[in-house]
Amino acid sequence: AEQQIVEKEDADIEQLKGRCQEIALTCQGLFFDAETEEADNFSNSTLLTQAAVDSIEDKLANAGYPIMNSDSKYPSYLENAEGLSEFWNFVNHDENAQQEIITVSSYGRLYYYIFQYINGEKKYISATISWNENDELVIDEITKQSVLDWGITNEGDFYYQIIELDRHWDAYNLIRLKPVDHTLYDLNAEYIIPIGYINKNLFLVNWSDTDFSNLCFNDLFEYLYKKKTGDYFYPEGFDFHEDAYWISADLFEDTILSYFNISLNEFRAKTLYDDESETYPWQEVNVDNVSYFPTLTPEVTKCRENEDGTFTLVVNVMCLDMKADPLFTHEVTIRTDGNKDFQYIANEITYTGDYELTD
Repeated sequence: AEQQIVEKEDADIEQLKGRCQEIALTCQGLFFDAETEEADNFSNSTLLTQAAVDSIEDKLANAGYPIMNSDSKYPSYLENAEGLSEFWNFVNHDENAQQEIITVSSYGRLYYYIFQYINGEKKYISATISWNENDELVIDEITKQSVLDWGITNEGDFYYQIIELDRHWDAYNLIRLKPVDHTLYDLNAEYIIPIGYINKNLFLVNWSDTDFSNLCFNDLFEYLYKKKTGDYFYPEGFDFHEDAYWISADLFEDTILSYFNISLNEFRAKTLYDDESETYPWQEVNVDNVSYFPTLTPEVTKCRENEDGTFTLVVNVMCLDMKADPLFTHEVTIRTDGNKDFQYIANEITYTGDYELTD
């Protein structure tokens, strides 16, 4: 019996390698001729350009393969995703099924995955397809793991977990089965994602420009600094005492005030402004003060134009680690000057599920 199991596993590996070879031969000419560029973060290293990756993905998609369509700006999604929907239908009917997925890496390789449902067991098989310095095909890093959990979100996307983590965030992976709406995603990327939800409460509480009582401005400083300057804030050179850096008033106010319709006097009263030193306290997030919470993924689902010239974004916030889609929904009202300058005018929580939100 053990010998039969070994022989079957060997046969399965050979079958997998054969499939990988078939995929590789479909597009290896594009890999060999692909345009490359120097990697930003690693010296003496090159990556395939996005255009080269796109051409390989198009080749595989046109050949009918389930390929992740990547983009330098928008989230990836699965092309030829009908098979995954069929796979999920078989799983729901407790029938054996499998679904393969291919990802093109800018490092000049392909990643091949298979989700299997066999006799009630959930499996995840992966392999790497690459070429050596002699342009010879290499298929390695073959692994087989149990799938701990998988499912379909309310938006119809597929999620799964293969690694049991000793923490409760980033345990799940999401495979989108359709492209995002580019207009709504651009709004998300401009106004929501740069701030986010962890360790600041701009989008976690109700407030408006007539009542800022729930809002903490100090925690927004480094996020709005990056939004305004395009760079991270480094506190070196600022005075540190009472467990906080004390930021000069001109920098702190210039960074935050333009994003809100609030008077200077009210702002100073709410942010522990020190009149004597003309500074504001700000704490850097670290292991001593961080508020841990699973990953939250915002999706702008609607943009509503208002009569006063503002607009309101309806945002569903998904938490895969809690299998909550959405965990909560909030509406953010924004006013722009027609250019790049804008103000946050209000936030309202319109739906909460069974879980408490992050502190």
